[in-house]
Amino acid sequence: MEDQYASHIFRLPYVYEVHPDGGSFQMNEEIKSLYPTAYRCSKKCLTELFHYLDRNLEIDEEIQLFSCWTDGVERFSEAAKLEPELTLEIAELLQAEEFEWRRQQYIVVTK
Repeated sequence: MEDQYASHIFRLPYVYEVHPDGGSFQMNEEIKSLYPTAYRCSKKCLTELFHYLDRNLEIDEEIQLFSCWTDGVERFSEAAKLEPELTLEIAELLQAEEFEWRRQQYIVVTK
């Protein structure tokens, strides 16, 4: 994504957009029982993302994740989150049975 509006949030040069339905990914027992299709979709998306990151990140490298729910400038109308809400190791994510990546949540993943 090459966009002047993204530059105030992201520190790293490459940005890849992910478009979850409803603005978040949820992988937990409640979603699994209430919305099995949504659970399977979230689990597949997250699992694929985590495996991709594991294959492509070098040791001590990090990546920023930020989930947006709208397109265009509107997604940046709120103040930028300069500090991540979570910092996680990719190994933790590969083992996770439950995980939630909420709308407009800023996460840093390291290897």
